[in-house]
Amino acid sequence: MDKLKKDISLIVGQEEEKVFFDHFFKKVYMVENNDMILSLYQKYNISIIFLDFDKPNTLEIIKKIREKDREVVISLLLTDISKEKLHELLSLHLSGCLQKPLNKHSFEKLFDEHILVDLNIAKKNRIKIKPNYIFDVEEYLLYNHHDSEIKLTKHESKLISLLSISKNNFLTTEALEYSIWEEESFFCDCNNRLKYLINSTRKKLSKDSLINIYGTGYKLVCEAC
Repeated sequence: MDKLKKDISLIVGQEEEKVFFDHFFKKVYMVENNDMILSLYQKYNISIIFLDFDKPNTLEIIKKIREKDREVVISLLLTDISKEKLHELLSLHLSGCLQKPLNKHSFEKLFDEHILVDLNIAKKNRIKIKPNYIFDVEEYLLYNHHDSEIKLTKHESKLISLLSISKNNFLTTEALEYSIWEEESFFCDCNNRLKYLINSTRKKLSKDSLINIYGTGYKLVCEAC
């Protein structure tokens, strides 16, 4: 779980719960009631908020946060919840629930299935490539769904970057060749180079995430972020 060590969390809870989360995050801030959340989460550049559903006015606090911020990751800590309340919470874009008492197995399951996906999408410089890859357009880095980096060559990084910027739109072979090899593409045939590059890049992505249509070009199949 070292992948979370760069992130900062804010929890509404007890000291023993802070100790639990200290193992996973770079920094953990703890408050004892919901009223302190709104003033603190922006001040400390919080990545993930854990709210105790058993505390008063939790639902109202979530709604206030979502009025201003649709991207910060919010998860619930709870002992029990009714189906009616759960239905109401679905519209507030929550990253799952964690039942108390806390345990490592449950947290890792919540992390893999909900938090990691929402955390990556919330980072504006990242694009989700279907079905389970993330590309960082600023650092030219590719990650799988476990947030492990996949090694790319310089040209593979450039290819994915070009296609991710134009996500879900086709780029012609000529545009790709010039963007990757620049003036060199005017004086030599880069078509075979591009085909080789496409094939090597496809091996590092999911089967149907990089597609082409003859005479049209290539596109990267991305999810809206």
